[in-house]
Amino acid sequence: MFDLICNVLRENAERGILPTHLATSELDPDTLLPELGIDSLGVMTLISELCGRLGIEPLDLAAFEHSSLEELAGLLQAATAPQLQPVE
Repeated sequence: MFDLICNVLRENAERGILPTHLATSELDPDTLLPELGIDSLGVMTLISELCGRLGIEPLDLAAFEHSSLEELAGLLQAATAPQLQPVE
């Protein structure tokens, strides 16, 4: 999941949607999104694209604004995990 996040960050940086330094930066999983220079609009763009690629409903953006890349990966992983149904 971390690799997908990195790819989306780089692609959006190359298109000029996110800060251009992200296109060539070595990304650390512990880095917080604000430390990357991503504002709330950038977070919204990133989350929207990630959710679209994963085929999941958009997630609450407030949970991500101060998250690290690793935390974001964990939240996305949890959102894509199959939901267990109770056995009757």
